[in-house]
Amino acid sequence: MLSDNAKALAVATAIVTAGGAAIWTLAQRHRTASSEDRVLTKDEFKEVKTTQEREWRVASEAVLAPAPAASGDGLLGPDGADGYGYSRRYVDALGLRTMLKAKNFKDIERLVGAWQNRFETDWHAEQWVVDAIAALSAPEPELEPILNEWVTTRPGWLPLTVRGKWWLDVGQRRRGARWAQDTAKSDFESMHRAMDQARADLGAVAKHRTRVLPALIASAWVEMFAGGRTARDQAIDAAIANCPACFFPRMLQQSSLEPRWGGFNWRMRLAAASAPTEMNPRLKVLRGFADADEADMAVQDEHLPEALAAIDRAFLAGESPMFFMDRSEIRSRAGQHDGAIADARRAVELRPAFGPGHTALAKALLRAGRLQEAVPVWRTAMQFDATATGNKFVKENLAAELVKQAQAKRQAGDLRTAVELVELAAAVWPEDSAVQINRLHIVQAQPTPAPAATAEDEFREVQRRDYQLARERKFEEILPLWGAYLTKHPSDGRAYLERGGTYYHLRRYPESLADASKACALGVDEGCLRARQLGPQQR
Repeated sequence: MLSDNAKALAVATAIVTAGGAAIWTLAQRHRTASSEDRVLTKDEFKEVKTTQEREWRVASEAVLAPAPAASGDGLLGPDGADGYGYSRRYVDALGLRTMLKAKNFKDIERLVGAWQNRFETDWHAEQWVVDAIAALSAPEPELEPILNEWVTTRPGWLPLTVRGKWWLDVGQRRRGARWAQDTAKSDFESMHRAMDQARADLGAVAKHRTRVLPALIASAWVEMFAGGRTARDQAIDAAIANCPACFFPRMLQQSSLEPRWGGFNWRMRLAAASAPTEMNPRLKVLRGFADADEADMAVQDEHLPEALAAIDRAFLAGESPMFFMDRSEIRSRAGQHDGAIADARRAVELRPAFGPGHTALAKALLRAGRLQEAVPVWRTAMQFDATATGNKFVKENLAAELVKQAQAKRQAGDLRTAVELVELAAAVWPEDSAVQINRLHIVQAQPTPAPAATAEDEFREVQRRDYQLARERKFEEILPLWGAYLTKHPSDGRAYLERGGTYYHLRRYPESLADASKACALGVDEGCLRARQLGPQQR
């Protein structure tokens, strides 16, 4: 372990000698404390810590290259229906999110409007509208101005529903997941401000359209978090009345009856038993929710055998993505990694447009040590919601484990694999200085490739020379190396990112921004991050 002074020296040295893409993080993350900082009182420190934790919960933790926009009818997957009569096709959630960030409001309204029309004549389409609203309302801070513009320029039921659901999710993030007695007053106050905004938007939806199931469900959740029991129960009753045969309103009812919300498991079982399964056989699955809740409580108490027994009882009622996700978590904690991965994969298969399923799979792969498999799954999960706590957990731990493996490969003399692993770590957590320092050292340690090099070897050789020249502050000599490489390989986004780092070191910010943007357009996530960071410097 390095001492604090040694760490500071290492970071400072790395900033001076960094080359290529690594310079972005090391130059921007190094800060020194002000000599004017004063000692905080105990109460002040506690509130600062509370505020920092809340800011971390609501912050986006990744900037990723966008998925392709949704096309055609906006649905993916095979034709046909499942055993409950629901379509096997599912919403292109990531494509919708790309359209939203591009402010393609008209086409979003066309697609989601068609699914809402379908729902109003066939309730089996409930999952399409629920998943669409969930995809569009992930509580990422950068979406707020986009949603405000949508509501202002094209007022209607859809933008109001999406923004209302966005505020609901922001409120939940602000509150956090602790028990009420362990939650700070300021967290509750911040949550209530968000819930007031959500209540206003969702309450206005009915002026435009009355059978918007996601708006009714979101309204009930607002009252669960910020209202009284009467308002909550009325909102749940309204959602069920909107669609008596639908699954999602009754799943909401099950949540409201959990002991953590002031209910009882016997009431959960009673409500599940009274659901009209003759109208919708899928409602039989509700009979397992009380068992799943008991499993969750056992997990929190670290009683894994009891948790596994409870979740297995839940499966007697039928398959549910939630059950598979819960069992994946239990099995993963118990070291049953193959079973955990299989369960998480099944959750994704059953509901591909549900982000938490992808998060569950990424966690299971991470805990199993299958790091390279975990990276693309984590990336997909982050594309659904870059604020989700589970995705942040995977990010930090996945990057750290990749660095450890890269260091081990380097020590074993396998530099090619070491480079691959540390580059993956940098792709997962490009903002982390420790990751970037390791990246520098491992890339610089690469041997010169044989004359008959592959394109990949050619890239690595230019990258190695880049980083070595950067140590000598010869940045102008680096540019022609990447220029020549890009002449031969104009679609390699990594090369634009590396050259952009050199431009940044030379303070040629317009060229640096152009290269970062080009890397982003070619699918290099770190290019998107650097382009966003550079944007303010161009104003």
